Amino acid sequence: MFLFFALVIDAAIEGLDWLCNAPAFEAVAIDRRAAALMGINLRGVMALSFAAAGTVAGLAGILVAPNVSAHYLMGLPLAIQGFT
Repeated sequence: MFLFFALVIDAAIEGLDWLCNAPAFEAVAIDRRAAALMGINLRGVMALSFAAAGTVAGLAGILVAPNVSAHYLMGLPLAIQGFT
């Protein structure tokens, strides 16, 4: 089980390393207008970065859930307190 988690984390880190070193992502992060003038698809870059962030958050949730005994009703008491 530990080996599986280690491989998942390694793959996520390598994927993010590739994603962060991509020139289009760096150009959009530095200056959106200049990146658009250079012909970089801003919507595509932003959609891919959003998808990557969601994937990493999902993997983090999968890895943390067994340790904190997560279940589908664990936020219900806080939600009820928040809206009353």
